[in-house]
Amino acid sequence: MKNFAKRIATAISMITLALTYAQSITAQKSQKTAAELRVLKDEIKYLKQGQQATQQELREIKEILEARLPARTPSQPAIISMRGGPTLGNKDAPIVLIDFSDYQCPFCGKFVRETMPLLDREYIKTGKIQYVFRDLPLETIHPNAFEAAEAARCAGEQGKYWEMHNRLYQSQDALETTHLSINAQALGLEMSEFTKCLTSGKYESEVRHDIADAGNAGIQVTPSFVIGLVSQDQRVRVLKLITGAQPYSAFKVALDSALAAVNQESARVGN
Repeated sequence: MKNFAKRIATAISMITLALTYAQSITAQKSQKTAAELRVLKDEIKYLKQGQQATQQELREIKEILEARLPARTPSQPAIISMRGGPTLGNKDAPIVLIDFSDYQCPFCGKFVRETMPLLDREYIKTGKIQYVFRDLPLETIHPNAFEAAEAARCAGEQGKYWEMHNRLYQSQDALETTHLSINAQALGLEMSEFTKCLTSGKYESEVRHDIADAGNAGIQVTPSFVIGLVSQDQRVRVLKLITGAQPYSAFKVALDSALAAVNQESARVGN
């Protein structure tokens, strides 16, 4: 009887050990599964971040290519209009620099922030040239650029065109309608008039006219710059077409060459 009880106790102990071992194995498997799930989640998160970074890089590469496409641009136009564009500098200057630009284009912003101040100091404020800005919003890739162009013109009704123009280029990542109103408030504009102007589409046709003129001249990328000789009817004979993100030196060479040609012609006529 004692042996039987002993065997029963031994069997119970073995069963207990087996159950304990099975529970341990199950716990280990659960821990392993949880760890594997965490690793898998981390890998998915990493892949998503990589995908987002790749998409951003592709967008940046696309804009770089668009800004460096002179080879795809049609042949240089002979004559172009400077009609309606806001101007800076000497309106009687024989040489004009026409800037076709997009408020959402990063390379246009780079020009405004880095190159324009140098041109302003050397050529515009000194009266050597006239600068004309014309709108060329690339709506397919810059959905906020068109309304930003309208906002600048609406600000111009209250004498703040260039102030709005510069603010838009300083905040190119915030060009939605709400931010346009914030900029208008910051400039002290009469908001009801500004809002009425912006929502009415008052300047849509003028922006469209700039786009059409650019297209007729074969200009399809931003920024694009025409350096030319002004005629009496405000049409411009093109001397040089500069496209894409170019350094100040490229403008200096072209402008100095144009000014030298004008001075030589004046001297010849004078003699």
